[in-house]
Amino acid sequence: MFIKTSAFFDPGIEKFKNTNCMKQIYLRLTKQMIRLFSKSRLIGSRLPAVMVISLVAVACKIDDFPDDLGNNLAPTLAIISPGDTANVNEGFSVRLRTEDETPGLSIASIILRDESGFTVLSLTETLIGVLDTAEFTIEPDQLSVGAYSLTAIVEDTEGVRTEADTVFFGSPFKSVQSDMYILGSLNGWAANDPDLRMTLVGDYTWEILDVSISAADEFKFVNTPDFSGTDWTDPECDGIADEEGGGANIACGFNGVFDIRYNDLTFEYAVAGEPVFLSNQAQMFVLGSMNGWGDNDPDQAMTLIADHTWQVTGVIMTSDDQFKFANTPNFQGTDWSDPDCDGVADEEGASDNIDCSFEGTVTITFNDETFEYSVAN
Repeated sequence: MFIKTSAFFDPGIEKFKNTNCMKQIYLRLTKQMIRLFSKSRLIGSRLPAVMVISLVAVACKIDDFPDDLGNNLAPTLAIISPGDTANVNEGFSVRLRTEDETPGLSIASIILRDESGFTVLSLTETLIGVLDTAEFTIEPDQLSVGAYSLTAIVEDTEGVRTEADTVFFGSPFKSVQSDMYILGSLNGWAANDPDLRMTLVGDYTWEILDVSISAADEFKFVNTPDFSGTDWTDPECDGIADEEGGGANIACGFNGVFDIRYNDLTFEYAVAGEPVFLSNQAQMFVLGSMNGWGDNDPDQAMTLIADHTWQVTGVIMTSDDQFKFANTPNFQGTDWSDPDCDGVADEEGASDNIDCSFEGTVTITFNDETFEYSVAN
């Protein structure tokens, strides 16, 4: 969130900042200008700067200045809510945290503008004391669905003000959290990564698309971009996240590009997409007498269905058929056989085949790391 203070700086007094005495005077004068210009609305005029330079030129004793010089610093302001999303159908609150040590707080205001920059709502609330929270209620259906910019303003009793700006989306959906993110090793656990912000796409349902995850990656669901709030994880990999607060991560071996959905009411989540599996071979084939020993037959190409696990379905075999596993479609690479019919293939080269009297329409599975295989009807 960007916070700006209504302040004034004139480059004409920059040169006086380097000496210790002048530095102190400069700091006090700069602070005092906020009050002077806010009252007199002389921002942009050089007359006050000329007066300041004249004072500095003839005095270098801080005691020569009034006791209250520089005491009125601009108030501080933070936008607590809304976050990135607010439910316009049910209504929501805009909450500001304000503070001003002296002379004290006066008013807080908000201005809401739509995507075209048109002001759709302007509200003001009276503040009391030096520390206060302002809360503005946005009634149900007072705003329509769409993107909004919010300007918040806090002013002290002498008219010195601070402004803060943010943007949010007015959503028609319900949610428990106003923001959701995923953070993890997939982005180096970096905070404030806009690419890992989730979007509210249905009641309580957050989504993020096209997330690249490797098998070794870990992550969590969090309601702030920097772990300053609450986080949820799933060490059991059962698809239901638990509130952990710094505990174990979600490390379930996801490998590929995925769309991730999370329900902030039930804590259920789903990771869906096209996984990328680990393998020792770039391709695998079943070549045998049932397909003329290959001859580049694409129907005998195997598909990687899990880490190191290849499979081909619908292979028609008779009890007399023999075959091998090969990593090329024409025996130009490495092939594996099992003359012992023990379910574990050996690297054979040009020697024995798998001749184990399999018959029928079968599914053949092969593991390119353990060399175990199966033939099932």
